[in-house]
Amino acid sequence: MIETLGRKSEAFETRDPEMARAHLSGVFRSHRLDFRNRNHQLAVRHRTVSCGSASFHGLKYGADVRLISSEMDRFYLFQFAKRGSFQIWRNGSATTVPEKTAYAVNTSETFAKDWTDDGEQMILRVERAAIAKYLQNLLASDHGEIEFQSAATEDAGRMLYSLYGYIDAMSERPARFRSQIEDVILSTIVSAFPNNYTETLERPQKPCAPYYIHRIEEAIDADPRADFPLQDMVEIAGVSARTLYYGFRQFRDTTPLNYLRDRKLELARRMLLDADPAQTTVTSIATECGFAHLSKFAVHFRERFGQTPSAILKFKGRKT
Repeated sequence: MIETLGRKSEAFETRDPEMARAHLSGVFRSHRLDFRNRNHQLAVRHRTVSCGSASFHGLKYGADVRLISSEMDRFYLFQFAKRGSFQIWRNGSATTVPEKTAYAVNTSETFAKDWTDDGEQMILRVERAAIAKYLQNLLASDHGEIEFQSAATEDAGRMLYSLYGYIDAMSERPARFRSQIEDVILSTIVSAFPNNYTETLERPQKPCAPYYIHRIEEAIDADPRADFPLQDMVEIAGVSARTLYYGFRQFRDTTPLNYLRDRKLELARRMLLDADPAQTTVTSIATECGFAHLSKFAVHFRERFGQTPSAILKFKGRKT
């Protein structure tokens, strides 16, 4: 049997609230489901079309219900109001998402959503790691997590619905095309939904960097913990310090030493996110990543990621 690009599920249908909640908690996240009026009659229908790190979900409840969820953590949700509107509550304020528009939910946000009995949605779930890797390859570096704006978007809605039809039609194609189709999904999401990278991505691309820039990047990326004095970089690059400096300024909008520092900061952030707060300290991670001065490390970390290292470690401790 030939492996296909995507996978379609049989439609799940139920009128039982607990069966619906248990099924959809397994698909998305554990949540609460409350009826918003006296009519407690559900008519849930759910169908999935998946492709690698992304999956499309056609969903309706057939009742006026409120869904209350904790943060998604490992994935983003992009929700399209296929029929009827819905209301989403985030940080104490409500946003109405009209029919044929879409809305993004970030990985770290708790939210509540009000469905109407005639409401039908198409929801795209995309793994957090997949978007992070796509952006890193697109921008040639890791600039921190993407955050999507909290607004209903008509243009994104049209693109999302068209994308669903495309993936549904392509799902029976051979699996060898999966990575290319995933890139289509990720590029559509990143370009269609306004986010903190939109301005950066809309800037004209710079010319391809020369070989000596790539030599330094490859050496640092292979071992960001290592110490790379400028003289070592010059030897690796095979050009003068002046040429190396102005090359990084022109093609990477930074300096060689700042590039090294940023890779070390990104490594430290990943280690903090993976750390056990009961067994790890910010100081130990900073030292392991090659930072000799903790105060400077904390300042540069906050400038780059908008959070202090200790805040990330404490947040991880609260979640665990």
